Amino acid sequence: MRSKGFTLLEMMMAVSILAIVGLLGLIVISSSAESAELAQAKAEVQAGLRDVMAAIMDAVREAYTDRTVAVSPPRSPVNVESIQTSESNDRITFHVPVRVAGTAIVRGSTPITIQFENEDANGNALLDSGEDLNGDGTLNRRVLRMQDGQTQVLGASNNISNLRFELQPNQNARDNLLTSLYVWLEASRRYGPGMKHLVRAELAAVIDLKN
Repeated sequence: MRSKGFTLLEMMMAVSILAIVGLLGLIVISSSAESAELAQAKAEVQAGLRDVMAAIMDAVREAYTDRTVAVSPPRSPVNVESIQTSESNDRITFHVPVRVAGTAIVRGSTPITIQFENEDANGNALLDSGEDLNGDGTLNRRVLRMQDGQTQVLGASNNISNLRFELQPNQNARDNLLTSLYVWLEASRRYGPGMKHLVRAELAAVIDLKN
């Protein structure tokens, strides 16, 4: 007659089953936590992209174009040039109307430049040796607005990894004047333990320039 209790083999089997179940539970928890971190990181990157795009649209929407500058006689104020993109397509320079106090007449602003600042030389979204060009201890990847020697950061994101501007004809107009601005933004950031994971997102828009 068998005595009460468990044999060593039964105990080992029970411990093994418990270990397997525990391991599976840890895998599920770890996977869920990683998915949550990914979702949060992606949401933050996408929100930053929308914030920067909105700031660019607000800054450039009234830029003068050939619609008013290149016509004869010009309908734009004197000393105003059409919006221009750089050869690398990561910078634009333009003028906007400035209302003159006490009258309904406007003048052209001083030149405004919007450009991409990127200290991430190797594109890994990490601050590596020699990349901190301004010595502020931060990897700067952002969009700047510059006018009259003053620099302003557009939007709250410092995760911008690429930016491209392209002047295009307005598809709703019958002429071929470059009165629309295509803007493409990409952002990336590291997340998770050791910052070993990288998430990317992109956003594009076409802005109809009013002038």
